[in-house]
Amino acid sequence: MSFIDGGTIGLDLLPFIEESERLLMIDAVDFKAQPGTVKVIEGKNIPAFLDSKLSVHQIGLPDLLFSAGLMGITPPELCLVGIQPDKLEVGLQLSEKLRKNLQMLIDATLEKLSEWGVEINDAVVVSSSPENSRVEVGGYVRK
Repeated sequence: MSFIDGGTIGLDLLPFIEESERLLMIDAVDFKAQPGTVKVIEGKNIPAFLDSKLSVHQIGLPDLLFSAGLMGITPPELCLVGIQPDKLEVGLQLSEKLRKNLQMLIDATLEKLSEWGVEINDAVVVSSSPENSRVEVGGYVRK
């Protein structure tokens, strides 16, 4: 099992996807819901499409999954745990609503990992200030 901060590296994540049997993605997602809403989407319910871009820096998750599908490397099991942001713009800080619901996002992620036979030890929000939000994982065990 690997933890990868995909950030904005877009299609450079394809080799990691190719090596995976399961892929759990955690991201800010526009669910068209109230800010801070946490949802879990699985399998074919995760959007995979190409969309017009102004720059290669705008490649998002749907583009990545569409490309993986074209290459025939989509993992058999996919899960997206997302949280609705206040605004869909580039930034480094979490809004107050997202900080308040960060634990819900962690809990939904841990629940999915548990379903997949992975138990996380000591996943804690270390810092949840506007300038620095960080989660640390103490370790994990596969069942």
